[in-house]
Amino acid sequence: MSDLTWTNSTRKLSDLVPWTRNPRQIKDADAARLAESLDQFGQIHAIAIGPGGEIYDGHQRGNVWAACDRYGPEYEVDVRVASRPLTEAEREKLVIYLHSGATGSWDWDSLSSWDAGTLKGWGLDEGQLRGWNDDAANLALMIDAETYAPFGDTSTDRDGQGFGSPWGQVKSSENSKVIIGSIESRLPGDVIETLRQCLDTAFELNGTPVYETLEAVIVVGVRAVESRDR
Repeated sequence: MSDLTWTNSTRKLSDLVPWTRNPRQIKDADAARLAESLDQFGQIHAIAIGPGGEIYDGHQRGNVWAACDRYGPEYEVDVRVASRPLTEAEREKLVIYLHSGATGSWDWDSLSSWDAGTLKGWGLDEGQLRGWNDDAANLALMIDAETYAPFGDTSTDRDGQGFGSPWGQVKSSENSKVIIGSIESRLPGDVIETLRQCLDTAFELNGTPVYETLEAVIVVGVRAVESRDR
């Protein structure tokens, strides 16, 4: 049983303290939809914070709503307050769990019956596809993370593709070139072979970019690497 408990409360957005190491980010179109969601539905999810107002979950909501003219930094939001501060290791684990490691995935068969134009307007569009491509390439680089610069380094853009990693270092490495969707990466040969052997059984890898199944590709890739490292 965890010693951590959470209580409901409210805070002004100006009282919240962002985490300088937060690895999450948001694009302008998504930020506009985030503001629109508050207009239409109100605040559904509370922002998770520590005793001192440090944000554990909800950075994008806090940033977008504080910058929005109709809300602003004095806007009061619902929060869940932790009974004690989280360690850096706990914060790292929590942000991954909440946004990737312990979440569901889309059932594309079910979504196929929804109106495609409406879904695009809500954000399931080409921008989302590019984001999945970026995520797939980022994950590939993270497989041997000790080989690369620390995760979250956005010092160099990937040749205008909006890729949040030090592309200059990756591009000059001696690793082999790999194309994932529209994103070019460099990976060690043994990692490429591990991924290829596993992915060949699940997807067509004939040079055609994988689109609807990008999330599945990421899951398969992770499992392949986990199996290799056991």
